[in-house]
Amino acid sequence: MKKLYAISLSILGLLAFVSVKGQVNIFMEDGSVTACSGSFQDDNSGGSQGAPYSDTDYTFTICSDSPGDVVQVEFVAFNLQTSPNPNNSDYLTIYDGDNTGENSLGSYTGTNLQGLAVTGTIANTTGCLTFVFTCNTGNTSGAPGWEALISCTTPCAPPTSVGAIVDPEPQGDEMSVGVCLGQPISFSDNGSFAESGFTLSNYIWDFGDGTIEEGANLTDIVHDFSEPGEYIVTLTVQDNNGCYSLNLDPLQVLVSTIPIFITDFTPVICLGGEGYVDGNPVQNVTWTALPPQVVAGETYLADGAGFSYSSELTFDFFEADAVLEDCDDLISVFVNMEHSYLGDLGIYIECPNGTVVNLIDWGLNGGGGTFLGECVDDGTTIAGTGYDYGWQPGLTNGNLDDNNSTSVSYVNNAGQNVTGNIVDPGFYESDEDMCNLVGCPLNGTWTFNVVDNLAIDNGYIFEWGMEFNPYLYPDVTTFTPEVGLGVDSSWWEGPFINSTSADGNVAYIEPPALGFYDYTFFATNNFNCTFDTTVTVEVVPGPVVDAGLDQTLCGDLELEALILSNDFPAPPCEFIIEMYNDNNNFGWDGASIDVTVAGTFQGNYTTFNSSTEQPISITSGETLTISYLNSPWGATAGNAINIYDDAGTLIFSSADDPADGIIFDEAVLCTGDGQIQYEWTPAANLDDANSPTPNVIQVNGETVFEVTAYPA
Repeated sequence: MKKLYAISLSILGLLAFVSVKGQVNIFMEDGSVTACSGSFQDDNSGGSQGAPYSDTDYTFTICSDSPGDVVQVEFVAFNLQTSPNPNNSDYLTIYDGDNTGENSLGSYTGTNLQGLAVTGTIANTTGCLTFVFTCNTGNTSGAPGWEALISCTTPCAPPTSVGAIVDPEPQGDEMSVGVCLGQPISFSDNGSFAESGFTLSNYIWDFGDGTIEEGANLTDIVHDFSEPGEYIVTLTVQDNNGCYSLNLDPLQVLVSTIPIFITDFTPVICLGGEGYVDGNPVQNVTWTALPPQVVAGETYLADGAGFSYSSELTFDFFEADAVLEDCDDLISVFVNMEHSYLGDLGIYIECPNGTVVNLIDWGLNGGGGTFLGECVDDGTTIAGTGYDYGWQPGLTNGNLDDNNSTSVSYVNNAGQNVTGNIVDPGFYESDEDMCNLVGCPLNGTWTFNVVDNLAIDNGYIFEWGMEFNPYLYPDVTTFTPEVGLGVDSSWWEGPFINSTSADGNVAYIEPPALGFYDYTFFATNNFNCTFDTTVTVEVVPGPVVDAGLDQTLCGDLELEALILSNDFPAPPCEFIIEMYNDNNNFGWDGASIDVTVAGTFQGNYTTFNSSTEQPISITSGETLTISYLNSPWGATAGNAINIYDDAGTLIFSSADDPADGIIFDEAVLCTGDGQIQYEWTPAANLDDANSPTPNVIQVNGETVFEVTAYPA
């Protein structure tokens, strides 16, 4: 983690004094005034009272009109723009006199001065306070500014605050604590004092979460936090002269994030069988003070040929003149979008100095009619449902158009039932090297561009963004509580656990009766916070199988295992239809296939490459029907298909260039992981002892064949 508390100073000259009497509003500007009443406000952008302040820097002095007294300003409201990079926050710096050469009373941003008063000290010989407002980036983020009440009073000898975290004990050079959500934290005054002749009369604790507590004897206090993150706790003390401490003594509290459990387990176990529950891996979650690096908002991608759409994201968090020096510091470019024809699109990113990198080069785009997200492909402008896609340097898994798609059935946002080939969400490699962005300025405007090169199809972008290495952001707190996955930090609890792995992450279970059983995985991180997740395992009767009637061997003989009952729910499996060209031609030249499962049309598919694999979801025993549709432009040469079952076994190969019509129409069986497995004995007498329908290859006299069926 990195954190730096900086004092920002600006030195400017003074203008002539103006005397003000009565209750008036005094607005920030370059100049000076003599006043002991009224309100002192930001410039209100030159508009009406209460408007946000502008990005103009000012130096302004307020002097007392009562001899021997000094100016005091009590901030009834104070809120300036803050940046994760403190050097880019807006500051109000206050000087103890009539110019910027006097002692600084502090530089304040955010809500630092909310509810507090600043008073000239006993070292102040002029009775004045000088205020310097600095807008460091020109981006005020619409912050409201400040309003303070002006008065004149006896000069202050400001008290000094000293706070401490006493439980849990702070660790490290920054004396910060890492705690859990809702964990009580004890804070204490640790030697705050008033100047000679004065006494402390009030203790003000600001916990950084919107909670402020104060009291005359509030030297010890307990507080807890309900959200993960960084909280800067401060103690301000006030003396019996009404003077406040001006020193900042921040106490850093880091509240743990909540890890993400990715638990693997056997959800259903056959009675008498063994299952497992596995808590590893656990995804640690990072917290950072950085604001979201995304642009949100719906952008319509119309169906015009050659239309270009741009969206801008402006960064001002980095140090001035910072550039991307290492490609590893560019984590990703990401987008949530939908479109009804991937092959239409070219997508590129442009950095602030004009460097362009093609994420998808339209000239290389072989995506064809593949969908992005769950689009509405009916010619209307109804927005579909976007999927999350992105590009990362160094990946080798291909781009969105490189067969990274799955057949998905869904109800679109127009209420229509659709089955389409949709690019799988995730991160991909770009067509051009993203490392070409090295040397780009980090601050400035980055632009995400989409060019729709063909007519008819359309889509929407819902948000896009960029992720840089958080450690590029100077002085930004970032932390990741890490879960230990050793036996001392993670474990399972639940009934009928037979054994566990050496690291405690996997438990092997064998419940003895039908029913539901809960198992809870516990994991403790280096903040000493323990989290848990519970999974439920069901025990059901196993499948009941029959080997069939006794038979007499006379020629070929096929056995058949019949499942009489099965409470074990086998999920659908995935078959692969490979469309290819035996002559290595590029694409099928307009030919295609229609795929139907159990009478339900799944979609029309083709290939624009030398080979494309189309996954099809099917339940064991359902009928798979494939029809070949010749090209409308005439005969093709070398088009063919292969069908692979869920275990990867080739079950069908077509001839080259089949005739129009049905080329495959059979009930198919799922035999891979998660499906019913078969074991026949004696295996040596069969051509495939693991098939539900093996062929007998030899017998020597009467032979009894037994079959066992069980879920994988």
